[in-house]
Amino acid sequence: MFRTKLWSATALTVAAAVGGVQASASDLVFGRSTPQSVLDPHYTVQPTGVAIATDIYDRLVRFGLDLQLEPGLALSWKPLDEMTWEIKLRPEVVFHDGSTFDAADVAYSLERASSMPESPSPMSVNVAAVERVEVIDDLTLKIVTKEPTPLLMNQIGHVFITPSELGDATTADFNSGAAAIGTGPYKFVSWIPNENVEVEAFRDYWGPAPEWDRVRMQFITDPAARTAALLSGQVDVIDAVPPADVPMLKANADLTVFSAPSVRLLYMHLDLANDNSPWITDTEGNPLEVNPLKDPKVRKALSLMLNRQAIADRIMDGLAAPAGQVAAPGQGGFSDNMPPDPYDVDQARALLAEAGYPDGFGMTLHCATDRDVNTAESAQAIAQMWARGGIKINAVDCQPYSVYSSAATKGEFSAFIWGRNDSSPDTSLNLRNGYMTYDADRGFGSYNRGRYSNQEFDALVAAALQEFDQETRYQLLRDATDIMIGEHGVIPLYFLNATWATRGGITFDANMAVNSMIQYVHPADAM
Repeated sequence: MFRTKLWSATALTVAAAVGGVQASASDLVFGRSTPQSVLDPHYTVQPTGVAIATDIYDRLVRFGLDLQLEPGLALSWKPLDEMTWEIKLRPEVVFHDGSTFDAADVAYSLERASSMPESPSPMSVNVAAVERVEVIDDLTLKIVTKEPTPLLMNQIGHVFITPSELGDATTADFNSGAAAIGTGPYKFVSWIPNENVEVEAFRDYWGPAPEWDRVRMQFITDPAARTAALLSGQVDVIDAVPPADVPMLKANADLTVFSAPSVRLLYMHLDLANDNSPWITDTEGNPLEVNPLKDPKVRKALSLMLNRQAIADRIMDGLAAPAGQVAAPGQGGFSDNMPPDPYDVDQARALLAEAGYPDGFGMTLHCATDRDVNTAESAQAIAQMWARGGIKINAVDCQPYSVYSSAATKGEFSAFIWGRNDSSPDTSLNLRNGYMTYDADRGFGSYNRGRYSNQEFDALVAAALQEFDQETRYQLLRDATDIMIGEHGVIPLYFLNATWATRGGITFDANMAVNSMIQYVHPADAM
């Protein structure tokens, strides 16, 4: 049974609306674009589940601004052999309830993260390689893997650590606040779903002292409303700044804009699983007996119809970079020899004709309205480009992310825009989770919603996942990516520039991972 922790009804149900309370100098109101849908840190890897977790809970490692691993609750780690790791833990760390952190908490958290079968994007992918965890002493762990896993710490390092005394605590227990106990710099105070989360400083934090006494994460999904809240002083900082607003915000002497190229990739998933894809028709709107998206020529044609530079320049106002692969520059596995497909409508039409669709076919494009900036506008632009290439666009259907993500995971769309943050030093885990043939038992292809499958690609990624030599691993990743992109298993669109804006001299650590941690926000007098 988990530790008992009582919260007042007021604390759990009352929080200030935007502008409802004047924040003190030591308080912060952060206007966030992505609502928190769950407080259980082990439920999902999606931002809707972990957005606030990085400040309430710690992990074994930290991912630096440059994506490199840094010690967290683990001080050191080393392989004893290809399938055995020893991890030394940080001493004198306490949880928010005053209990002491030890190795049993890590073992418990890794086990709990493996058992969330109802999650649409489970954390279990990060512990799939673990065969067993052995507690040697309070500050030492031995982890045995199922196969050689050189990137073990990149994987289990994404799991948030909670007290082992929580036992059989459920997601509902975390959502109520009763089980929301971490070792992070901020303690949970309250949560109003789809509105806000409040936290307060944990003064016994083992790391740098929290710079804010109390923080309210105010969820503002509408981009214009988010900017308006910053301009009016209702919030102190916002993330996901709309690209069109950046020049105006930069011209305001009271505001500061922080931006960085990111690993956030927007790409097109295509239904490669169904023979009768649900949103594919002929040009008259009748269902097709054959799914044209299964033909690589059709997928290449769709890619060639896209003017990525125009989308980056006009829709994203220059705050995006056209993508030709799933690795960002600087990541292991990135290749200088995979530029974006050129914009070539004539070649696209020729490929459609070769594939047996000289007059095109009909299709509905889906996207989320409230996840990434200007995705709906990008979807409209893509639809127009496809229409010019001979595709009959039946509709562009953009939905709230909470609805959209579930439907996409269930395979209910034919063509849909998705976004991924690959915040690891190389693309091993990205390729494993996003594009390998779906295999729930082995943890492969967990986010492969289009169900791309290629045995040669799978073999190369599997080899990379077991390769300890870094340069050899990077070459395997490049070779694998070349196969997948060559077949247009997905269609990369663009990498976002991550952008935040603050007021009153507050500063922010812009980062490649598009992470809006409270710990990245610094008061004006901290400089």
